[in-house]
Amino acid sequence: MKFTFLLAITIFITSQTILSAPNEAYLKSQIVAEVGKEKLTAFDLDKAYRKSINRSDKPFFEIGRDSVMDFINLYIGFRLKVSDAYSRGFEKDSSVMADINQNRKILAESFYYDHVLVNPAIERFLEMRKKEYQVGIILIRHTPEDDTETMTPKEKVDLLTQKLKAGESFEELAKTYSDDKRTGSLGGLIQNYITSGKVQRPIENAIYKTGKGQVYPEAVETDFGFFFIKVYDVADRIITKPRHLLVTVNENRTDEDARKKADSLYKLLQKGADFDKLVLENSDDIASAEKGGDLGGYYSRSTGLQASELPLVAEFENAVYKMKKGEYSEPVKTAFGYHLIYLEDSMLPLPEAEIDGLKKLYKTLYYTPDKNKLMDSLKLAYGYKLNDEVMFDMLNYLDTNKTNMEKNWDKKIPQDMQKKTLYEILKMKVSVAEFVNILNTDGSMRGAALNEAGIRKAINYKVDNIAFDEATKNLEKDYPEFAALMKEFRDGIMLFKVEALEVWDRLNSEDLALARAYYDSTKSKYMTDLSYDISEIYVIKEEDAKAIYDRVKNGEDFGQIASTETQRAGYREKNGNWGVVNTQNNLFAQKANEMNIKSGGLIPPFQNERGYSIVKVNEVFPQRQMTFEEAKSRFAPRIQEIRQKNLNSEWLAKLNKKFNVKINQKVIDEVINQYKSGK
Repeated sequence: MKFTFLLAITIFITSQTILSAPNEAYLKSQIVAEVGKEKLTAFDLDKAYRKSINRSDKPFFEIGRDSVMDFINLYIGFRLKVSDAYSRGFEKDSSVMADINQNRKILAESFYYDHVLVNPAIERFLEMRKKEYQVGIILIRHTPEDDTETMTPKEKVDLLTQKLKAGESFEELAKTYSDDKRTGSLGGLIQNYITSGKVQRPIENAIYKTGKGQVYPEAVETDFGFFFIKVYDVADRIITKPRHLLVTVNENRTDEDARKKADSLYKLLQKGADFDKLVLENSDDIASAEKGGDLGGYYSRSTGLQASELPLVAEFENAVYKMKKGEYSEPVKTAFGYHLIYLEDSMLPLPEAEIDGLKKLYKTLYYTPDKNKLMDSLKLAYGYKLNDEVMFDMLNYLDTNKTNMEKNWDKKIPQDMQKKTLYEILKMKVSVAEFVNILNTDGSMRGAALNEAGIRKAINYKVDNIAFDEATKNLEKDYPEFAALMKEFRDGIMLFKVEALEVWDRLNSEDLALARAYYDSTKSKYMTDLSYDISEIYVIKEEDAKAIYDRVKNGEDFGQIASTETQRAGYREKNGNWGVVNTQNNLFAQKANEMNIKSGGLIPPFQNERGYSIVKVNEVFPQRQMTFEEAKSRFAPRIQEIRQKNLNSEWLAKLNKKFNVKINQKVIDEVINQYKSGK
């Protein structure tokens, strides 16, 4: 498809925030060009460039004078075509209106939920992720694992609540009562820190409401069980980039020897030795040694390593978070051996580095329940009421084992019942008869089950759509960016409509005059492929192939032998003949060419697929210049390209006159110079 349409589509589907130029007010005041009554400012061009080229980091007027003018001319062409579409009244065309209405809901849904749900959730994540917590838990499962347990989970929760309020030790209670034996043995302590997005939302909310050294005052219930929570530490979340040199203890090296080697390497570092070189020559962690001891990028106590999300062992982590940027640690012992740690970097988290991951996390865990909750609140606000009594009465007249695809499924519903209100929303009452009509005419309802669950689902589907349409009816007014998005989308549809009429519908690959002129000037480029008329005998066993080859060489007819001996499906009745094949796509033709086989010649048996082939070249067709008819399919795309370019140029020339295009070169030069001077 042409670039101008891609430009339009790219513009309207791009929803990222465009970075403002350093002098936005100035750019908005500079009119670069006029297309009829439309004035294009430097800001418009900068914005369009950043979106279409996806270079939000590069101001448009810094790309070079020639490139600036090329894009301005391209964008003016786009605006000319859109203006032409509007001048013809295409915005009232039924197909255009249908496209806009059909796609507005798709765009509105993405925009609305991003602004109402996703973006606030990401902002909340980022704010909460400034802190990280070390916590302890006592878990009481909904279903006890111990069959000998005498207390119900609820009784244990009540007992623990009383004991904690009475001031008993959280740690001792965890050891005695927690169903999580691993953390229970540690007095409930979870060794790794926790930050937002790493635990279930109810637990996260409780943690963030609890001060250091405090126990959350009540049990938090989840699908997994009840949790009692204690906060041991609250800290600013810092991400670090540790690298290490590892000296292991093994069968050839005692613990003492490993420690001494690590000590000696540490002394070399203190004297200024190159860490990367020492790592490469001495580290027993081969995987990281080749990368200067890098363990997988940046590390956070609550989110793990950047590359793998895995945590570091406690001794290593504790050492890292006592170091300053640029420091080397003394040897740190872990289960892996002795580590020399270099802290390459230490800083606050960069929000932009976490946004994509948080969006994925939110949409996986929370988007659907949050969306359902939002929809329930909208329906409540819009006065949604379902008449359960009427619904159940209606169900009595339906075959609940069937769907609405069953013929006359609704014939038993009495007339007086059909007049009753089934549900209402926005002061609009929907009767049983109206709902039946919806089920019979709305394609999206096809296959709806006629049981309670199916009817409720169908009602909710319709009501959700009404509530969503009501909530988003003023998006253009409430959000200028959505209004701009819809305008760009509408322009794209208008462009497609008018360009199809003026260019694409007028293209004709059978334009003989243009085609013949093009062929006459380029025909030496169009040659037939070297081709062969080929016959083959295919057999599985090598000894059979050799025997058949000898028979052919001794004068037996190749075709007759093929009619009885070839084992290739479908080729006995054709006497083994493949017809004419060429060197571009056929193995036999390629071999014949490599071996320079002449007409009537044979290719000896060779392994092919799961067996062996003997090939006869019946006739050779050397390369020659193609006729016009033969070459036409090859240059047809080029003819269309030339024709499209000509039609486009002719159309734009007319539009330039129709809309009196003006380009203010003086303003363009001034803006470019402003960027050069850094103003």
